[in-house]
Amino acid sequence: MVSIAAVAAASYAPIAISQTDEKSDLHIDAQDLAASLQALATATGREILFRSESVAGKRATALEGRFSPAEALTILLKESGLHYRENGKSFVIVGRSEASTALGDGADDANTLFVTGSRIRGADAPGSSVIRIDRKAIGESGYASAQQILQSIPQAYGGGANETTSGATGASGANLNSSYGSSINLRGLGPASTLVLLNGNRPALGGSGGVFADISMLPVSAIERIEVLPDGASAIYGSDAVAGVVNLITRRDYEGAETALRYGTADGDFSEIQASQIVGTKWRSGRAVLAVEYYRRGSLAASDRDYATQDLRRWGGSDYRAQFANPGNIVAGGQTYAIPAGQDGTSLVASDLVTGTLNRHDGWEQADLLPRQTRYSAYGRVEQDVTDRLTVDVEGLYARRTFSRRVNPAGYQSSVTITPDNPYYVDPIGTGRAISVRYDFTDELGPRTDQGKVEGLGFNAGGTLRLGGWSIDLRGTYGRQTENFGTINLPNTARLVVAGASSDPAIALNLFGDGQNNSASVLDYIRGSTQSRFRSTIWSGAVRGDGPLIDLPGGQARLALGAEHRDERFTSRTLSDQSRLEPFISTSGTQGARNIEAVYGEFFVPIIGEENTLPAIQSLSVSSAVRHEKYNDFGTTTNPKFGLSWKPVTGLEFKGSFGTSFRAPGFVELRQTPDSDVFFIYPVSDPLSPTGTSNVMYYRGNKTGMQPEKARTFTLGFVLEPEMLPGLRLASTYFDIRYKDQIVDLTSALLQMLNNRATYAALINDNPSLEMLQNYINSPNFIDYFGLEAADVDIFIDARTQNLAVTRQKGIDFEAQYRFPAGGGEARFGFDGTYLFRFTRAASALAPAIDILNSINNPVDLRLRGHGGWTSGSFSALASVNYVCGYENTIVSPAEHVDAWTTVDAQIGYRFEAKGGALHGVSLALSATNLFDKDPPYAAFSFNGITAVGYDPQNASPLGRVVSLQLTKAW
Repeated sequence: MVSIAAVAAASYAPIAISQTDEKSDLHIDAQDLAASLQALATATGREILFRSESVAGKRATALEGRFSPAEALTILLKESGLHYRENGKSFVIVGRSEASTALGDGADDANTLFVTGSRIRGADAPGSSVIRIDRKAIGESGYASAQQILQSIPQAYGGGANETTSGATGASGANLNSSYGSSINLRGLGPASTLVLLNGNRPALGGSGGVFADISMLPVSAIERIEVLPDGASAIYGSDAVAGVVNLITRRDYEGAETALRYGTADGDFSEIQASQIVGTKWRSGRAVLAVEYYRRGSLAASDRDYATQDLRRWGGSDYRAQFANPGNIVAGGQTYAIPAGQDGTSLVASDLVTGTLNRHDGWEQADLLPRQTRYSAYGRVEQDVTDRLTVDVEGLYARRTFSRRVNPAGYQSSVTITPDNPYYVDPIGTGRAISVRYDFTDELGPRTDQGKVEGLGFNAGGTLRLGGWSIDLRGTYGRQTENFGTINLPNTARLVVAGASSDPAIALNLFGDGQNNSASVLDYIRGSTQSRFRSTIWSGAVRGDGPLIDLPGGQARLALGAEHRDERFTSRTLSDQSRLEPFISTSGTQGARNIEAVYGEFFVPIIGEENTLPAIQSLSVSSAVRHEKYNDFGTTTNPKFGLSWKPVTGLEFKGSFGTSFRAPGFVELRQTPDSDVFFIYPVSDPLSPTGTSNVMYYRGNKTGMQPEKARTFTLGFVLEPEMLPGLRLASTYFDIRYKDQIVDLTSALLQMLNNRATYAALINDNPSLEMLQNYINSPNFIDYFGLEAADVDIFIDARTQNLAVTRQKGIDFEAQYRFPAGGGEARFGFDGTYLFRFTRAASALAPAIDILNSINNPVDLRLRGHGGWTSGSFSALASVNYVCGYENTIVSPAEHVDAWTTVDAQIGYRFEAKGGALHGVSLALSATNLFDKDPPYAAFSFNGITAVGYDPQNASPLGRVVSLQLTKAW
């Protein structure tokens, strides 16, 4: 085993003066990395050890401000592909080929972090490329949340659970996001197929089914960097890592204090305030950090956006405004009669009504596009060396988020039956029978409003023991997320029946006027609500170790081994006052508990290294990993992964990976309760019907015996950083994903299934028996929307959630970055993007593969983000361009084209150079996202044909231009 001293003496360039851990005011120009390291050592008095050949040809960005030595070194190394570790008071700079030597002596490596995608310290993800968003990039983004930051990368797709899609679509699990959380959806394969980690550990899941990690709960001020691995990684992490892994890494090594205040506004339509404080300290044998953050954002009213309407005729679309209006519409004898405006319903007579007329109501008039959100969060960590070889640590996260949103009532309304006993009864056809009234209660009860709070709590504690070159970690993790979600101002459907038939003036319902015509007693009687609580908990324990295995001519082979136990639970409880005469408690929602046992191993082998290079092979390494898991609810699964890295010459690397991944069925998908299966009849468009419409009975629920989803992933890429042109980086990765047995929620496809018969042929029964249909109608779970009988049904569709789909995706990720000296500072330009060659889905293994690329509810083929900036001394400026290409809106028929959308973000920053006084350590940043206030492109975005809005919330934001000013003070 080679000691640090021996390594330093033999092949490292040491730099040292006196030793100090204090923060220093640093002013280092953008230059060669070796020169920057020399300047840092001189300024801080810390010894820095590095191989001359490791830093040759590499450049470092400019460094301006007050930093600790570790903070400064992190910034200088961020573009180099190199890492550092501390040995006492010295820093050792290492790269992958040197990791086996520099980390193999058993010295203090507590600060050596695992890279996302590998369990071996200092090793890159096997054959894969990791996207890193560091603290500087987070600050330059102009965004206030982790979800916004992650959504900006081209590999992310906006569909799924986030606050803009809640209530607008059921695609990708958006209908399970009752508490307006935020997820990340890599590759558009679904949020549940992207694994989210906090410092390498799983958090408790959010949503009404525990199906996604709610990244809105983490304070942005506590994030050091975000690492995104857009590649399958179940061999490393287990379930959910199909499309990739997002690892949020906190500022655990911070020293000093920093206060930040931020205010932003969307041209006065909404505002946001963010305040944060972080403090950190170190002592000889440990360190501690604490970060707290407050964030408040107002709601965005739909009335502030012209395209937020259900009437899309001005753009050539349809009128989706509801027939549930105020004044309302009477339905009698199969005809509609619009109730006239300007009267209170007490003197309305049949002669005032006109056959075939309709009142319509736009549900967006008193609704919000985005909810009001308030969040309090805190993160803390303490680390202590017990001995020279043993370090213990504990960290905790608490977050509390409240929300409120006025919701579009369309799709949640039902007709009210008025009998002749009602004193306001009007019979337009003179039969003396009960009539039906379609009425909107918003003006009388108030807007239907979702409101509630979410609390998240997480603890992680463990110890790291260093034995020789091995590091052994024993760790326990606990996480809990509790969501309390309620809806107020709902009409109670059971009491509506009573009030519609009552002759008692205290509760008799008047639905025949215009505006507010019912007394407070009547409204109090019919007013309903719901209140639900969802709780997700996770316990896990793990033991893992990694270290050198054997010395090879190419370097040191390294091995990682581990075992994990995880306990996951989800409970739900609902207090409903919406459908019965009296409130009742239901616990028949999603419930579940499971235990998971896992063992894994990872092996890294350097075949060719610095000591045995060959022509055209400067280095060659392979890696392999395998993970075996046992679930108590569905069985076992084993997933391998293999990686290859080949560097033919300095500055050029080729890499590739192959592996399998899986996603375990979620509790909401395994749910089997007496009321989880429902049946209903709905008239839908049918090209094969002589009338153009067929009455379809739908069977909804979860099919029994669901198995995990499975995927096979393959990547091949390169990274080029030519020595002849320092500062240039070119990289590209080809990826190929085959994802089968996907568990499909058909909510968003229900009304289009007959227009795509070949796709859903296995689920469609064109000749259902009357006996089967009648049995389903007689079921207590049958919902009668239209009063249709078994004989009226033309087609039966089994639309239960089940293992169905096979998805195939191929594409490339690419980037180009160039940094160079300019004007006394450093300029940088670049772009990164994702281009999809193929995205097809078959509804089942036997169904034809349908091209869904560039169609609504699915990713587009091209997303780009370009940037250009300049930094010099105290001043910085950056501009970014975001591009989403056009696509087809296949929700409507015929399909409509949705235009491409291009927006520009910009930021200018200034750091005061004062050596003392109030301005010491102060910096300002003025940011603008969507600088030119570009509206989203028009799209007739319809949810099941019931309601609509004039833009696609999955591919565009309704915020418009947001201008923010941030003040930061380092103490």
